[in-house]
Amino acid sequence: MKIEDYKKPSIGVVIATYNNALYLRECIESVLRQTYKPSQIIICDDASIDGNQEIVKEYAKKYPNLIESILHKINKGIPKNFNSGLKRIKTDYLCLIAGDDFWDKNKLKFEVERLQHVKAARWCYSGSYLTDSSGKVTKKFVRAYDGSEGNILFYVLSHQMTLRNLLIEKKLLDEVGFFDETLAVFEDWDFKIRLAASAPVAATNKRTNFYRRHTSNISMGDPEKLIRDEIRVYEKHLPLLANCIQSEALNIKCSVESLIAHKQLKMPESRRFVYYTLENVYKRFYPVYINSSKNDRYVIKKCFSEMFIKAAKHELTKNHKKNALKYGVRSLRYNSKNTYVKYLTRLLEKLKLSRALGANEKLI
Repeated sequence: MKIEDYKKPSIGVVIATYNNALYLRECIESVLRQTYKPSQIIICDDASIDGNQEIVKEYAKKYPNLIESILHKINKGIPKNFNSGLKRIKTDYLCLIAGDDFWDKNKLKFEVERLQHVKAARWCYSGSYLTDSSGKVTKKFVRAYDGSEGNILFYVLSHQMTLRNLLIEKKLLDEVGFFDETLAVFEDWDFKIRLAASAPVAATNKRTNFYRRHTSNISMGDPEKLIRDEIRVYEKHLPLLANCIQSEALNIKCSVESLIAHKQLKMPESRRFVYYTLENVYKRFYPVYINSSKNDRYVIKKCFSEMFIKAAKHELTKNHKKNALKYGVRSLRYNSKNTYVKYLTRLLEKLKLSRALGANEKLI
């Protein structure tokens, strides 16, 4: 089904919520205020204990022909909660939102209009803002390839797009399937990879999503659980790299593995996934770097410099001065831009070390 075949295609919205009593009303009201009205809204509550279910019941009673409630008695987790709503969608298109986020009133309108112009696209997205717990915008939420259209599989696999609150053709959902219920987190990354592998995407040039950051966000949770499922999703989709050109496949592997390596610094050494430790990622890609073409070397250099500068900053916050210096020098080895030189100079000053860089070559 193509969106241009209908004057006003129907849109359903699934709101997945858990202990969002402080934020849920703002979320629901932002959906109700849409200038392009949804014809079905399903609110799925995952056994909240903060009064959230009472809010869901209130809105379902107020809008009996529009809002349907699903109130779980036992906590099922994000994928199963979202899927319980997706399975009831009967509209031409659907959109997803978490119960602590909210939208600009024209979000659905802009995305429908964009799909009318990008003929091959079967799903669409807009840009996002980050907000604090009160809903005040703190900054744009953006990654390197946001705004891209068409075949974006490479960008999604390499974790370089935000892609929140997608508008998706219902028939495309039927083809790719629901969220993977074996995942506790990163189910959204897995879902986006499957979408990107199946159909072209359209993008508006608007920022219409407001992503609220607060202490209860899942992204603030146990780093070991987060990284475990991130690795699972990454390894699950490695076969897709066969469809990428060599430089793209290298970029994806180096980008994702260096990102995981950096994240693991937050975990005790004894709990880290050995294959993805910083040192092992470096050892694995360094021979590739030495023997690669100029373009591929640039990709790896960028990953190395970012990985080591982040590691240096992390070690400095832990007052691990020697490690901070080691990683700072390594970052400089792969990026001699003035910003990195200035950073390393400040790092050396903070460490109160007077030795010249050359004297620390053994730390590289």
